[in-house]
Amino acid sequence: FTPHSGERRCLSSGRIPLSTGYSWRACAGRARRHGNSLRRGAVDRRVAPGKHVFEGLKLRLQMDALSKTDALTDLANRRGFDEWLDDVWQNAVRSSQPVGLILIDIDFFKEYNDHYGHPKGGEALIRVAQLIRDVASRGTDLCARIGGEEFAVVMAATDLDGSVRIARDITAAIHGAALEHGGSPQGKLTLSMGVSSCIPTQQDASHAFLESTDQALYAAKHNGRDRVEVAELA
Repeated sequence: FTPHSGERRCLSSGRIPLSTGYSWRACAGRARRHGNSLRRGAVDRRVAPGKHVFEGLKLRLQMDALSKTDALTDLANRRGFDEWLDDVWQNAVRSSQPVGLILIDIDFFKEYNDHYGHPKGGEALIRVAQLIRDVASRGTDLCARIGGEEFAVVMAATDLDGSVRIARDITAAIHGAALEHGGSPQGKLTLSMGVSSCIPTQQDASHAFLESTDQALYAAKHNGRDRVEVAELA
């Protein structure tokens, strides 16, 4: 077996190659387009009744995806994150594969809003979301906005080395963007991150995994911000 170039990169970085499958943004985008059509009263009268049933089911699924999407950044919202993490966790238990998690917080974001105003703060959130999504770009990676200025990345089949590498790549992307932040001691926008990875068993709980990662995020902020800290898992 000879992996293609994309798979070779994954294998060398601690990230097991997976098929892209479900696309969060594509599904949410289709839901928006269908919703707009319904509001305009658009009906395709050429479709057979049987297909209307199928299309209705598909639309409900797409609207469900939209309900799990953050309206500002187009990433998953907290509900989408919680459900995705639980699904990935259960799959990892069955397959004995690692799960990687990164929790991300924008440093001094209150000061950013105070300095530039909330509209500019919204633009900064969108830009950070884009940079995170550009790095964690596998179809099986989930990027989410789970709080005001807090983001998360769930990575199936990704060990600790691979998870830390993705976190550092996100840090490099933020540094490369050089987003001005007049309210920060660094003078630019930076991120603090907590990272963890484990191969879960039936006895393990995803909420404990999440809590440990959150503690690593807290340590990153406590130890000076603009840094990545690794969780200590029991």
